Amino acid sequence: MTGLLIWKGMLFEAGCVLLFSGLLDLLDGAVARVSGAASNPFGGILDSTLDRYGDAFVFVGLIFYLFERAAVGYAALAMSALAGSFVISYVRARSESAGRPCRVGYWERGERLVFVSLGLILANLPAVLWVLGTLTHATVLYRLACGKDPDCPARLSSAKASILSRFLFDTRRSRVFYAVKTAFFLVLLLVFRPPL
Repeated sequence: MTGLLIWKGMLFEAGCVLLFSGLLDLLDGAVARVSGAASNPFGGILDSTLDRYGDAFVFVGLIFYLFERAAVGYAALAMSALAGSFVISYVRARSESAGRPCRVGYWERGERLVFVSLGLILANLPAVLWVLGTLTHATVLYRLACGKDPDCPARLSSAKASILSRFLFDTRRSRVFYAVKTAFFLVLLLVFRPPL
């Protein structure tokens, strides 16, 4: 639905629908845990698969919307963001199947979903595309580094690491560095307004 709304140019409505569907997506995991359905491994596999389809529909809608407006450069950034979004999930799945936990990096699905939603609502699609078209790949590289060296997340986010290292690599949502990064990207959406 969101991808279709974007393609038709109804960006504000698409952002609202995407944000609402993201809230429902958060609730389905909580309901599964409360009801005991979370113990069924297939439910998690199905949920992750549907999440990937949902991401694809949003970005494909963006790509169609941008091509129709002859914004080829931004369409390329949307394709880059789509690829980065998929590879982020892929690297984590491959690392975890090899026995190496890999839930690191800022641009997980929740952050991407909220960022795209707010970008659509605030009519700042160019900023969203510049950020996600580039920084999703930074998360991929960080996950690859942590897949190679399982001690990487602990070392880069430890109290002994530099402030810059902790700011860049400490991705635990309960930490101040995560809140600062989130605030930075929200302010960026408000002030960084490149033309489409």
